[in-house]
Amino acid sequence: MNAFVLILSIMLGSPLAPLEVEKATFPGGEKALTSFVQFYTEYPLEAREREVEGAVYLAFVVDEEGKVCAPKVTQSLGHGCDEAALRTIKGMPRWSPARVKGAPVRSTQYVKVKFALKD
Repeated sequence: MNAFVLILSIMLGSPLAPLEVEKATFPGGEKALTSFVQFYTEYPLEAREREVEGAVYLAFVVDEEGKVCAPKVTQSLGHGCDEAALRTIKGMPRWSPARVKGAPVRSTQYVKVKFALKD
């Protein structure tokens, strides 16, 4: 156990202290992100006709400049919903990048895009 702490201390720099980490943020925060996704995501015709409901889960990178890069579907819904969710993510504005010790760094973000028919 002591050897592990020593090795970890050497790797992170001594003394052991928590890294100063700030998460990447969408302009305006999480409520603004939800509003953006709801406003810009179109419900595909095929999904509406087949009464498909559910969610598409996506992952993407926010680079050091805040650009959204490499979006991909991690859990599919199909019927055009995956493509609609990807279009929304690709159309996002720049984020405030994540930071470690004040320096911007790349980070992976995860978003769920819900598709629900209204009665």
